[in-house]
Amino acid sequence: LPIFGQLDIPLKDGSQFQFMADLAVEILVNLFNLGEQAQYSFFVYNGFFAIAHLLQNSDNSNITFNLYMRYFNLLGTITYKNLQMQLIDAILMNFDLWSKSEIKHQVRILKHWSRTVYIPFKYMIDLIRPLEWFLFAINRYYEFPNSEEKIHYDCRKSLFEIAYESFKTNFSTSHTSIIMGFICARESSMLERKEMTNFLTTLLRNKEVIINANIRVSQIIPFIFTVLNGPDKDDDLISQILSLFIVIYKTMNYEVKTPLYKLIQNVINSLYLDQGYIFQEVIYTSLITLMNANNVVELLPLLCINAILGGPKYLALLLKNIDRKLNYFISEQSTIYP
Repeated sequence: LPIFGQLDIPLKDGSQFQFMADLAVEILVNLFNLGEQAQYSFFVYNGFFAIAHLLQNSDNSNITFNLYMRYFNLLGTITYKNLQMQLIDAILMNFDLWSKSEIKHQVRILKHWSRTVYIPFKYMIDLIRPLEWFLFAINRYYEFPNSEEKIHYDCRKSLFEIAYESFKTNFSTSHTSIIMGFICARESSMLERKEMTNFLTTLLRNKEVIINANIRVSQIIPFIFTVLNGPDKDDDLISQILSLFIVIYKTMNYEVKTPLYKLIQNVINSLYLDQGYIFQEVIYTSLITLMNANNVVELLPLLCINAILGGPKYLALLLKNIDRKLNYFISEQSTIYP
């Protein structure tokens, strides 16, 4: 192990030996090939945790995707399951370690987690990395000043993919609270609110998991309204929230006391009466499409109010794009919006 503490020691000419970290892994390969007794001893003495500590305290230039892959390949050499889990826990899925690397390495590592590591080793990873761990890891990638760049999006995408797989077997009301916290917290960025809302909508499409976890979907709605009532929102976020409501009421048909038409009336009161909000034409048109595609006639009052307040161009868009074959007469608002 001492060799892992010498990664940054310069050569006589003052330069750094660039392959020291890689060669140190080769020593481990030779050690583990000696058999399970050697692997057991390494496990008992928490060898990988010691190495992780030394790596985290070394120069960031040592932390690369190439080094990560060398440790990943150790999984094929190790036959002792407990040592495999220690390797995953201490090094392979050590977020604090790999977040020291350049973002170009991080995006490849996280993609490898999603595509190669998580599913085959899910039975181990779920014991050491619960769903909330991935949610908080995602949150870290909104802290970058340039978090909207594609490379940061790709990092979050890989973590969201893992979080969804974890959700299928490890979901509870506490996870709902964490997600709602990210959506509603004042310090959350607009981007985080949108992506977390989209993620929550994806989760709600898996009704079996939601029901088995005893999630009361009706309790989500009041929290969502804090976003609609607040100043930090845009057309895209509101559209995502309306899509979330449609999944709850129409697509998955969850049991909710408040009918959808009353919920939409509350949205109208919040956006139009209290705030004088007007959708941009592109999003307004997409909302008409959303109503048509999902037979959500309850959206018609919102579209009508927006057309009245927005002017003739919105009325023209509504008349042009609305599906006149929908059964608007069955809506409770049909006497007001025929």
